Amino acid sequence: MTDNNTTLVVATCDSYSFLWENFKILAERYLPFKNSKKIAFTETKTFGDGYITSNHTEPTWSNRFIKALDDVKTEYVFFILEDYYFTTKITQQDCNEITRLMRERNLDKFMFYGKDFTWLTLTGLHPKAHVFPQGNPLSMPGKFYLQHPTSMYLTSTGPAFWKTEYLKRCLVEGWSPWEFEIKGSERMAGQSQNIMLYSTDTLYFNAWQGTQGPNVGKEGRSVDGRTMPPGWEELKQKENLPQIVTPN
Repeated sequence: MTDNNTTLVVATCDSYSFLWENFKILAERYLPFKNSKKIAFTETKTFGDGYITSNHTEPTWSNRFIKALDDVKTEYVFFILEDYYFTTKITQQDCNEITRLMRERNLDKFMFYGKDFTWLTLTGLHPKAHVFPQGNPLSMPGKFYLQHPTSMYLTSTGPAFWKTEYLKRCLVEGWSPWEFEIKGSERMAGQSQNIMLYSTDTLYFNAWQGTQGPNVGKEGRSVDGRTMPPGWEELKQKENLPQIVTPN
């Protein structure tokens, strides 16, 4: 079944192109967007087959993001960075149930997250049986939470379904990814957003975030002098992925 309500949008930049091949392999394997419109935005390089590449030499990440969203015609966007390697399947039925929940509860965002909430301000929802009268219909077990309207990470770049119009309202020209998260959350705090988090076992592997390196790119993301994080070799073997050659 084709999801005609959601567009996959991948945020990246040319200097992170060494992560693209494995991202695409795992997205094809684990995400339910094979027949959906898929857009990747970057500066000049082509993301690859199956994706519409939105190339813009705009000086900042958020400018390129805004330009890419001009091509989105669907009610929802599944937004993800190129260094989130999914390792657990999200089914088409999961996607349908999430967008149904978003409509029923007028949610602006539905974000996947792990089980460490120490950096988030949350208010608990009713038990999952009350969220869905017939029980949790998603294929991966987890718990639902409502993010507090003054949370410091309302606009987190973690993998999430967004209402397209809400995502557009959150974006401001001239921001890096980190400014989108921090300044964007400050800007949206206290407004009438309605954001749900789904806490579940790890769905993805952070292929680049969390590693350390001496050099930081112009957009606030480390690029050079880094190695793949712990667990990469095990994931590569388990998923039969090509080796990644990191920048020197």
